[in-house]
Amino acid sequence: MDGTDRRLRALVDAMSTPTEISAYSFGADPRIRAFFSSVEHIHDVQGKLKDVREYLRHREEMPAETIFGLLLMRKEERTVLGMELEGDAVHKDVVQLQSASPITATSSRLPPKREPGGN
Repeated sequence: MDGTDRRLRALVDAMSTPTEISAYSFGADPRIRAFFSSVEHIHDVQGKLKDVREYLRHREEMPAETIFGLLLMRKEERTVLGMELEGDAVHKDVVQLQSASPITATSSRLPPKREPGGN
C-alpha cells in the first residue's frame, strides 16, 4: 500500500479480522452470539439480504458453498417502558434500556459465475 494516504491505511489497520457467520461460528464465537439470537436468526438475516438472494437466484444450477461479503451493524439503544418484578409485586411502566444491533447495510463481493463443467 505504498503511496496510499496514511489516513486510509489507519482505517484498514483498525478493521477487525474477518469473521465467519455460520451455524458452527454461532456455537464457537461469542461475537456471533452477541449479534444473532440463534442459528435460525442467522439464516433469517442471510435470507433477507438482497445481494445474497439475487446471487443465489442466478446460481440455482450450481450453488456456491461459500459467499463472501461485508456485513455492517450498528448498536442501537432505546428507552422503553416495561414491567419489573420486585418480590411478589409487579411494577408497570418501569423505564428500561433496550439494546439491539440491527444490520444497517450490506455489500457483497461474490465470486464470478462459473459455467457447469468449467474451471
